[in-house]
Amino acid sequence: MTWVSTMFHQGGPTMYWIEYLGVPAVVIALLSIVTLASWARWATIGLTVAILGCGAYGTVHNQHFLDEALAREAASPYLAEMRDQGAVEAKRPIEFAGIVAGGLAVLIAIGEIRRRAKR
Repeated sequence: MTWVSTMFHQGGPTMYWIEYLGVPAVVIALLSIVTLASWARWATIGLTVAILGCGAYGTVHNQHFLDEALAREAASPYLAEMRDQGAVEAKRPIEFAGIVAGGLAVLIAIGEIRRRAKR
């Protein structure tokens, strides 16, 4: 399994939300760089915020599931291992959202540099 597929497997359904918002955001960001359209810049910024929101929601949601599972398995001898692995998996959505948002921030910055150079 690759790193990305493992990340998607561990992160849950919000990983797909991030992907479904990320692909159009990259296209709109590239459009913003090429055409220097103001609406495309703002749309990219809005989608970046939405992606970070999905990542935060996914992390909180996964942490809630982890807490419920740990409460049910309170007598398990593997409780510490379950807690540690669950914490790693619960953080996957915000990690992925951060990676996507970082890439979009670079594209937004390139668009701003081009926009200011054209003035």
